[in-house]
Amino acid sequence: MSDLGQQLLGTTFQNPIILASGTCGYGQELDGLLDIDTVGALAIKAVTLEPRAGNPAPRVAEFGAGTFPDGFEFDAEGGIWIASVVSNRLLRISPDGTETVVLEDSDPEVVAAVERKYQESGLARADIDAGRERTLANLASVAFGGPDLKTVHLGSLFGDRIATFRSAIAGAEPAHWRY
Repeated sequence: MSDLGQQLLGTTFQNPIILASGTCGYGQELDGLLDIDTVGALAIKAVTLEPRAGNPAPRVAEFGAGTFPDGFEFDAEGGIWIASVVSNRLLRISPDGTETVVLEDSDPEVVAAVERKYQESGLARADIDAGRERTLANLASVAFGGPDLKTVHLGSLFGDRIATFRSAIAGAEPAHWRY
């Protein structure tokens, strides 16, 4: 086996794999998924000499049954648009946390069956793909486009086209437009 050890600022790491801050909480979240001793390091945001509670995790929304978030996009009003696989559901979460179903193209029986498997920790890839038979073909991404950023583009895992519609709310201006 090759030696992947790396030296950085006088410290030797067993390999160059460094998990980014926020990707694995305190490490226990990866228990059973990854042997934490196999990574080179865990990146952290801050270190203090005295303990501190820190900030609570920002929670924008809690999703109910049948919502399996995948892609998301921000709008000009500070809302978040979320594409949900399986249910082919497009949600908008307003800045005050109000959740609105913008559109949905689902088979309620299929969504309920997948939700049951999820609750029983038995979800498999085939279950995630269950929304493929609907018109939106397993909605997975959302983006705003057009000169006024009011054309919503919807991508899917199994579709052969991009669905679009006009929105009264514009998408957020991409930061790189200002440079």
